[in-house]
Amino acid sequence: MTNKQIGAAVFLAEGTVKNYVSRIMEKLHAHTRTELALRAARRR
Repeated sequence: MTNKQIGAAVFLAEGTVKNYVSRIMEKLHAHTRTELALRAARRR
């Protein structure tokens, strides 16, 4: 999903979602959103 789509789904501004995604990527050492999704799927 795009940042805009995520924001609409959870009632947050697009910029807030972008910031949250960036922070999560930093903490999980992911370089792309795809890599982030793979890492998240592995951690389940």
